[in-house]
Amino acid sequence: MSFYVKYIFFSPTHGTQFNGGLYDDFPEDDITPELKKINEKNIHTVALRINEKTDHMYDEFKKILGGLNFDLCNLVEKGAESDSIKSTIEKITKCVTGSIKRKLIKN
Repeated sequence: MSFYVKYIFFSPTHGTQFNGGLYDDFPEDDITPELKKINEKNIHTVALRINEKTDHMYDEFKKILGGLNFDLCNLVEKGAESDSIKSTIEKITKCVTGSIKRKLIKN
């Protein structure tokens, strides 16, 4: 049985390691130990990127989780206007199902 974790990255991210210098109400937050536990259990992670303000957080997650069990799905491409809710839901569905299919093929 495989397990998956989905993250929706939003801004501002919390914790100085993850916020890339942006304002943060919770700069002391650090989810690194939890991410390491997820990685140790070989749980596949899918991050949903909404905009560029969370790119630093993505980079930090990738450092901690590595590339094997970590996928990024872009919901809004750089420079694009905000999509409709229906379009966003369709993109989330496509990203997550595609990630799960890739993981199943690897195994």
